[in-house]
Amino acid sequence: MIMFHFKNIYKLLVSLLILILIFPACRTEISLYDENFDSRLNVFCYGFSDSLQTKVYVSETFISRRPREVKDANVKLYVNNKEVYSVNKVTSIDEDVEQSYRIEDFYYPINYKFKEGDKVKLVVQHANYPKKAISELIVPKKPNVPVLDLKESTLNEYIERDFEVENNPKETKRYWEDFKAKLKLKDIAGETNFYRLKLLFYYKEKDIYYSHRFHYEDDFILMDGRPRNKEQGDKLSFEGIMGRHFSNSYAVFSDRLFHDGEGLMNINFSCPRFKDKSVHMKLVVEQIPALAYDYLLVMSRSQSYNPMVTPSTIPSSFEGGVGLFVIASESAVEFTLPVLTDEEIARRIDKKD
Repeated sequence: MIMFHFKNIYKLLVSLLILILIFPACRTEISLYDENFDSRLNVFCYGFSDSLQTKVYVSETFISRRPREVKDANVKLYVNNKEVYSVNKVTSIDEDVEQSYRIEDFYYPINYKFKEGDKVKLVVQHANYPKKAISELIVPKKPNVPVLDLKESTLNEYIERDFEVENNPKETKRYWEDFKAKLKLKDIAGETNFYRLKLLFYYKEKDIYYSHRFHYEDDFILMDGRPRNKEQGDKLSFEGIMGRHFSNSYAVFSDRLFHDGEGLMNINFSCPRFKDKSVHMKLVVEQIPALAYDYLLVMSRSQSYNPMVTPSTIPSSFEGGVGLFVIASESAVEFTLPVLTDEEIARRIDKKD
């Protein structure tokens, strides 16, 4: 089971709340001078259909101060028009922590396993807020399992120096492998689909995954027709030829640029290699709602820190509140990089030189 990595939730929430209150959301303009400005709940929930628990984060809306979590909200879940779960007590990641500067330290757990096609409604309310925050969605189908072709790789060696010992730094050999890969995804026919791509790995404890960065700036589909690498030739769009920046930090894409129902994407990534342990990697394709696709694209843009970027409307999943509610379905391809041997190191490093 893959858990959503929440390392960037604080940044997402801060960007979301600032922008969603400055610009129109869900076709409704929100005035900064509205007397009810602070009377909206902000809700963030990004879950998965195969997970046994989904976390709901609830906080106050804000502009200039640190957001504060709401610890005594009432969170209700309805599936196919029937209430299936209710929780009104917040859970802390660290039970000894009562006060935290991070919103993601406090969440409302929903212990329910969703399935494909479920009609889901999330309702969040609090006595201090006049409106309930309500969001509805239908759990999407699982995407087809991607096919990954590891076309070529290069093994690199570098020296890590530990300077804790004065005038005599400890030196350790480390290894890193660079991959060029091609990903093939067959689309689900008869509907418009939106996806997110993630690369995860672990090398210490099984089932504890770490998000891993990968590169796709020269890919036509993942860069929405605007790749940065001019080797794409006549496929390069006008925006790509002119070098216009397209930000897609969360690697979301739609099927509109697929050919004959199939997407072929180029990705590059690097990972550590070890002489005493293997590395397990997992390439995940999520099927997500259209609103989540729009939201993550806009959030990528808002994190560019470029004051000349045209402001964008931040989509919101909720009526009576602001925020995002997603239940994604996912498929994955997995592979393991074995323990490095001295023979392989000598052969590959020498061949590279």
